[in-house]
Amino acid sequence: MLWWQDDVGQGVRVAFTDRGAGNLALHTGDDPDAVRARRAALERSIGVPEGSLVFLDQVHGTDVADADRHDRPAVPTADAAVTATGVPLAVMVADCVPVVLVGEGPRGPLTG
Repeated sequence: MLWWQDDVGQGVRVAFTDRGAGNLALHTGDDPDAVRARRAALERSIGVPEGSLVFLDQVHGTDVADADRHDRPAVPTADAAVTATGVPLAVMVADCVPVVLVGEGPRGPLTG
């Protein structure tokens, strides 16, 4: 399920899935219950609570979702997400290069 994972510092772990994870996208016409089951399996494999991984309705744009906002949509429409509280973030890519930024903010690590 995981092709690669590593702790990259400041309490942040980055992981890439392999084909064994299956389709994790709800926008492809796949059975939504099957997709949610695969997402739950991924969350178990990386050790985060079920339903906590923030997936995006990804678009090619400049919008960044603040995953820490209590009033954010369940599935934000954005091209990126950021957290200062450790919310687990997911990004799906096909023809794009995934980028993870890790920095130090006044309250601790910032990731996006």
